[in-house]
Amino acid sequence: MNMTTATVQSGVSPSTKGTVLILNDKSIYNKRYRSPLLAGLASHGFTVESQGVLDSSLGIFALLVRLRSQSWTLTISSNLKSNLFALVFARGPLVIILNGLGRFRRSRRLRGVLRHLMRRRPGNQFIVQSYSDYRYLRRYTDMENLHWLPGSGGRRKPIGTDNSIVLVQRDSKIGHVAHSVRDFMETAGSGRTLVVVGCENSERINALFSGLDFRSVGYLPADDILAGGNTFLQPEGYGEGFPHTLADAIASGASVIISDREYLRYGLQKLGAAREQVATGWSRLDYGDALQQQTGAETIARKTLRICDQAIGNFLR
Repeated sequence: MNMTTATVQSGVSPSTKGTVLILNDKSIYNKRYRSPLLAGLASHGFTVESQGVLDSSLGIFALLVRLRSQSWTLTISSNLKSNLFALVFARGPLVIILNGLGRFRRSRRLRGVLRHLMRRRPGNQFIVQSYSDYRYLRRYTDMENLHWLPGSGGRRKPIGTDNSIVLVQRDSKIGHVAHSVRDFMETAGSGRTLVVVGCENSERINALFSGLDFRSVGYLPADDILAGGNTFLQPEGYGEGFPHTLADAIASGASVIISDREYLRYGLQKLGAAREQVATGWSRLDYGDALQQQTGAETIARKTLRICDQAIGNFLR
């Protein structure tokens, strides 16, 4: 069982408010995408433990026993598998972060199961990162404990200086977005190089983007993912809640090209981001400090902390 206790900051005793268990499909995802929240919870007076449902086959049974027996522990779950696990087994106060239904968006069965589990305990709090998912759940559950927060928050990173277009993906997702990437590059991206970051299956990348001007740089450290060019490309196809790399690009002030469908799905129009059409189905974001603040890591963490306090308060009533 992989468990990590966060470092307490700001001189606050870790025993002030008790324990928070941060669940994810794998614990490494918490460190990768939830580090501002981990630090904020620690400085807020919690002892923070990070665990992955899929870290080990033996660990999942220990986790099950803990969720059923320790009703005093606040559980925060992020990612679909761990969310379903926590909704079924957690007894204490619970905050569910619904990143996005992704490729399961069209599954009636999954959506029905999710709605049923969400209604079981009205004291739980639900953070929905995709604006389209938020609208759907608000319409079909009529729940008051739904909160829309756009993603886990972005952090400023260095941006490249040349005219290349940066695409940040994983091997498990690249096949779902390749058609969208190709559409942009063959229409509005002519004459520019596509820099593919994060994918290590070079044979597959070569097959997907054959005929395009591209280079694949594989996995890079987090601070270097936007250094390959001055433009960030957000394609469509996977159905994420609010991509972490999009939030990073916005926080960094990069030029952002996004499909019109994803612009609406992520709720960017509700956040005040305008757009300039660059090709059929594609726009360049027009944004400023307001959007950077709303999608920044510190803002998202601060709002999540307030929702955690609300979940604890509801549980203690």
